[in-house]
Amino acid sequence: MARILIVEDDRRISSLLADLLRSDHAVRVVDDGETAVATLTADRPDVVLLDVNLPGVSGLEVLKYVRAFDPRVPVIMITGTSDEVAITTALMRGAFAYIPKPFNVEYVKHLIAVARVKVS
Repeated sequence: MARILIVEDDRRISSLLADLLRSDHAVRVVDDGETAVATLTADRPDVVLLDVNLPGVSGLEVLKYVRAFDPRVPVIMITGTSDEVAITTALMRGAFAYIPKPFNVEYVKHLIAVARVKVS
């Protein structure tokens, strides 16, 4: 059972993801970048689902922190915009993948499985 950290400020999306992933994974949900950084330090996740646009500390800044904290933790970026600069920046900074909103739940599960295999 993998530990999944969901960092998403839209409660509908974070609740949907958490509900769908809880049957197979230990899921923790936070809604801002500062809490995400604190959570990473206290409880290292196996995979992070990270929204690009967060209040306060941005998703790109959280990604930078994750890479410095433990570069082996796969980070899957979630974005509701088609901001190619943000997507490219995230991938160049080491994001494993990105998922556009709205997303296909089976694709999210697939990416998590692939990310875990790649890291192990």
